[in-house]
Amino acid sequence: EVIHRIIKDLLSSDNDPRTLCLAEVCFKKTHGNPFFLLHFLEMLYGRGLLRFNLGTLSWTWDVEEIDRVSASDNVLDLLKSKVADLSHDL
Repeated sequence: EVIHRIIKDLLSSDNDPRTLCLAEVCFKKTHGNPFFLLHFLEMLYGRGLLRFNLGTLSWTWDVEEIDRVSASDNVLDLLKSKVADLSHDL
């Protein structure tokens, strides 16, 4: 429930029933850790798996594609991954 509320607030999607499916996948990937959730969502956005559609002024995503994303078991691994991604961009 908390993860669902965070996602609805972040995506300004109170009336979008798809957020429940996204919250379930995110909960599974982050084990309900809010800090990890924020970084996981940021990673999804960075990889283009979470996109803002200017035509509809709403967020879009593919839950099945997100579910296939390999998620670390802890925040440290995720942050290491982010640093590695930054070094590839240089």
